[in-house]
Amino acid sequence: MNLDEATLDSALTSILVTTMLGLGITVLIGLPVNDIRRGALASSTFLALFCSYGYLFPTASESELSSPLTLTLWTTLTVALVALATRHKKHVNAVTRCLNIMFALMLLFPAVMVLHATATHRSDNVMLGGDAEPVAVDQTRPTPETAPDIVYLIFDRYGRADTLKTVYGFDNEPFLDELRDRGFKVGDRALANYPKTVFSLGAATNMRYMNDLDADDITNAGLTAAQRLQDNLVSRELAAHGYYHAQIGSWWWPTATSPYADHNYSLDALDEFTEAYFKTTLLGHWAPYVPMINDRLDRLRVRHARLAFQLDSVREALHESDRPAFVFMHATMPHPPYVFRADGSYLPPEEIAELTIPAMYVDSVRHANRAALELIDDLLSVPADERPIIIFQSDEGPHPLAVPGVRVSARQDQPDWPGFTDGQLLEKFGIVSAFYLPGPDAPELPPDLSPVNTFRLVFREYLGRHEFDPLPDRSFVWSGPEGKDPIDVTDRLQDPDAQERDEVIRRSVE
Repeated sequence: MNLDEATLDSALTSILVTTMLGLGITVLIGLPVNDIRRGALASSTFLALFCSYGYLFPTASESELSSPLTLTLWTTLTVALVALATRHKKHVNAVTRCLNIMFALMLLFPAVMVLHATATHRSDNVMLGGDAEPVAVDQTRPTPETAPDIVYLIFDRYGRADTLKTVYGFDNEPFLDELRDRGFKVGDRALANYPKTVFSLGAATNMRYMNDLDADDITNAGLTAAQRLQDNLVSRELAAHGYYHAQIGSWWWPTATSPYADHNYSLDALDEFTEAYFKTTLLGHWAPYVPMINDRLDRLRVRHARLAFQLDSVREALHESDRPAFVFMHATMPHPPYVFRADGSYLPPEEIAELTIPAMYVDSVRHANRAALELIDDLLSVPADERPIIIFQSDEGPHPLAVPGVRVSARQDQPDWPGFTDGQLLEKFGIVSAFYLPGPDAPELPPDLSPVNTFRLVFREYLGRHEFDPLPDRSFVWSGPEGKDPIDVTDRLQDPDAQERDEVIRRSVE
C-alpha cells in the first residue's frame, strides 16, 4: 500500500472522471432505448473493462509499451460486450445486482484502509495533499538587515563523489571543482540521516531527527513523517523572520506544495495519482500511440519538462518580493525513471532497454551538473552583498546496486537495510552537499555535515539564532517497518574501502 504517498485529495480527479464517464454512458445508452437500467449495465461493463486493462496486462516497466495487438483485441472485446449489454433485455436487474455487489466488494477493502489511515494521521493544521492553504504565523522574530536570500536545491538520489567514482565509474570532481571555483564549500564526507526522502527531508527541514515516530507499520510512519515535512520548523521560523517563501516542489505531495508558501509553483500537469490511474486504463495504454493524448498523460515527458520548469521558477522566485526569499526546490533526479540524455534531451523509452542503469544514472548526473551550474551562475551574477545562500544537496544516495549473495529486500517495498553490506549502505547514504555561504565572515562547512544540521548552520550564522547548536551527525536505518526501531549505522559508513570490496564481488561474477 502506498498510503504514505497517495491522498484523498489527489484521488478526487480520478473519482470525478470515472463517475462522470459512468453517468455519461448510462444516459447516452439508456435514453435512446428508453431503459436506464440497460444503460447502467452497459456503463458498468465498460468501466470494468476500461479500468482493468493495466492490471490484467501490466508492462514490465514504466517505459515499456503495451502490445498493439493486445490493445486492439481488448478494445474490440470492450465494444462488443457493451453492445451486448445494450441489447440484452432479460435479467437486467439480476446482472446489475451482481455487478453492484462485485464492485462494492472491490472498493470496500481499499476504502477502509484509506479512511483508517486518514482518520488516524490527518491533523487539523496539515494538509495531506492538494493545493496547500496558507498558514498564518502568529509569532514574529527580529531579522537582521543583512539577512540573505536562501536557495535550497534538492537533487533526489544524487550520490557522493566516491560512490560515483567507485560504483558508477564517473569522476565528479571536475564538477565539484567548478563549484569550489565559484566560492562553494563542499562537504566531501556528507552522509544522509536516513535512506528515504520523507525521513531525510523531514530531518533537514525540522532540524531534528525523526526517531520518535509512533509507527506501527511503514504506512503510519510514512504519513507521520510526511506531515512533519509539510508542517516543518524551517518554514515556520523563516515565515516568522519575514521571509518570502517560494515552493518549487516535485510531483510528490509532501513537497509539491507548502502551506507556508507565498507562491507554490506548479507545472501544468496531472498529479502523480491521476497519472497512475490513467496509466491503468485503456486510454492510458493507447496514449503512446496517440500524440495528442500522450503529451498530457506521458509521465516520462512531463518529468523531463519539470526540471527546466523548476530551474526557471527558481530564477523567477528571487524577483517576486522585496522581502528576503526562501526558495525550496525538490528535483526528482537523478532518481529513476531516467528520462535525460547527458545533453539534457529526452531519453525515449525505446532506447532505455539498450542502456544500463549506471549509464543512465551517470547521464542524469551530467545533465544535473550542467543545469545546476547555469542556474548557480545566474544566482551569483549580482553584487557580492546581494548573493544568496545556496545549498546544493541530496536527500539520499542512489539505491544500491545488487551484490551477489546479499538480499536487497525483505519485502518488495521495504529493503532489508540491516542486511546490506557496508558498501551498499555507504552507496545509499553518501550524498552530494555543497554550500555557497556569502559574506566576508562566512562560516566554514564541516566536511561531514548532514542534512539535519543544514539549517541549524544557516539559522545560527545568518539569523542570529544561537540556540540552534549542531547536533551529532548520525545515520539511521530500521530493524522493522521503516520509521520504527531506528538503528544507528554511522560507524558502518566510515570504511572508505567498503564500496570497492563490493565492486570486486560484482566484477567476479560478471
